[in-house]
Amino acid sequence: SATVLLGIAPWYLVGAAIVARRGDNVVGWLFVTIGLTWTTGFVASGYADLPSSEPGPALTWASWYGAWFWIPAIGLPLVLILVFPTGDVPSPAWRPVLIVMLVAFSVGVVRFALAETLQATSAAPEVTNPIGVPGLGRTDFGGEAPILVVFLGSLTAALVAFVVRFRRSSGVERQQLKWMAYLGTPLLVAGWFVGIWLSELGFRLGELIGALGFAAVPLAAFMAITRSRLYEIDRIFSRTASWAVVTG
Repeated sequence: SATVLLGIAPWYLVGAAIVARRGDNVVGWLFVTIGLTWTTGFVASGYADLPSSEPGPALTWASWYGAWFWIPAIGLPLVLILVFPTGDVPSPAWRPVLIVMLVAFSVGVVRFALAETLQATSAAPEVTNPIGVPGLGRTDFGGEAPILVVFLGSLTAALVAFVVRFRRSSGVERQQLKWMAYLGTPLLVAGWFVGIWLSELGFRLGELIGALGFAAVPLAAFMAITRSRLYEIDRIFSRTASWAVVTG
């Protein structure tokens, strides 16, 4: 839908802009990959959820991809936080953490991709996995405790690494990190929580707010990397905080 495109498109655009200027920086490729993963995942899950979808190879493979795409779709943004904005971890001591995160996400993908039965969404039909391992039952979205532990641990590690990088940074890099800390992350969290809350109440506006929150991260990164009016961010944040207090 147009709302989904509104939330995903900035990831493509910002990623392409970064790659065009700094193709050697993994940050740009992460943005593009995250956008591509969400797009293809929504297409596959949407197809599997259609009442008109007939049993066959198309439904099977759409269900197969829809069963595991969400792991890299959620995991790669955590990797992005860990390596932003330089494209590398804050220090060599953090490289084992990055390796553990990537291995854990890969194991999760393999686990869900080899499930004996597949179901892209709760409303989609359940199909047999042609490459499934007998006895490895189907799991729902986040339906296993280990993968939840991996995500929570990765989120904690990414945030700690961000704080460590922020405390050690100076000059331009510090200002870049401020854009993400003051704009991207708060709007992402607020957008998702408010969006989910409104959606649960039946308001279609919730989907739009959630999409705008998801788009805040690449937009904040774009402002940081291009350094557009970079050193006015403290003034912008101060005015935003003052406006929020007065409005409240």
